[in-house]
Amino acid sequence: MKQSCKALQTNNTDTQEAIDQIHNDLDDYKHKLDRELGIMHDICDALTINNQLTNGDEENLSD
Repeated sequence: MKQSCKALQTNNTDTQEAIDQIHNDLDDYKHKLDRELGIMHDICDALTINNQLTNGDEENLSD
């Protein structure tokens, strides 16, 4: 995305400010997405571990 924005760059400071804001917004979005994916990964890991612990254990199924 940053490379495609470079093609739009001109000497106009308003345009440069808009491009910089887009870059900042994209970076923020990426960080939020990475954080959410990490949470989902942690949940999947917890479910997998829980499933392995209870797999075939009749007592845990009745609880």
